[in-house]
Amino acid sequence: MESDGATLRQHLEVVVKRFGIIPPELAQAPKCPPMAAHVWRYFSDLSRGRPVTEFGEGRITRLDIRLWEEDEGLILEPWERRAILLLDEIYLTRPTRAPAAPTPPPS
Repeated sequence: MESDGATLRQHLEVVVKRFGIIPPELAQAPKCPPMAAHVWRYFSDLSRGRPVTEFGEGRITRLDIRLWEEDEGLILEPWERRAILLLDEIYLTRPTRAPAAPTPPPS
């Protein structure tokens, strides 16, 4: 579902706009604390430029963050950098789909 670059939340918000139905995943989703919303935006922006290889999506590195800061004219606080790296770790280790059902042993 995220292959077009949109997040699950963005897809669910489209459902709300088109059909007026709030999916349970969206209704129950935790809200981003206002004091951290900018870090989420920074992470989202950095994530759009993450490397992709034949082995999957790559990490956002400290160098990526530094170059992004230069491009954006920002200087992040150390806690903001650590938060972005932690979000990236969570993003990369998230389950991408439900595990396959176990197959019965051959008879």
